[in-house]
Amino acid sequence: MRTLPLALGFASLLLAAGAGAARTSPFQDVPLGHWAELAINWAVRQGIMTGRSQSEFAPEQPVNRAELAIVMLRHNALLLERIEELELQVVRQNQQIQDLTQILDRPIFNGTMY
Repeated sequence: MRTLPLALGFASLLLAAGAGAARTSPFQDVPLGHWAELAINWAVRQGIMTGRSQSEFAPEQPVNRAELAIVMLRHNALLLERIEELELQVVRQNQQIQDLTQILDRPIFNGTMY
């Protein structure tokens, strides 16, 4: 069975980690400055990954297909949740635009009252 290093699963997460990621890690094997430190901390905070134990992440250990599938499912669920939040924001903004348009279309605002 083929396995992938766990750290390789973070390629897309490195970009998502962003500059606001915390510079501390609960994992003894993920020191400050580790190349995947920000992505690991972000993934743990988001609930996408948990590590091997509370104090060990094992970033250099292989990950099997089932583990990778779980990470991908959790990440997709997070993305869908964010998409739903953005869609709700768009709906609210569209409603605000419609409300404002109705107000501005009133005679007192469009100059047709006199």
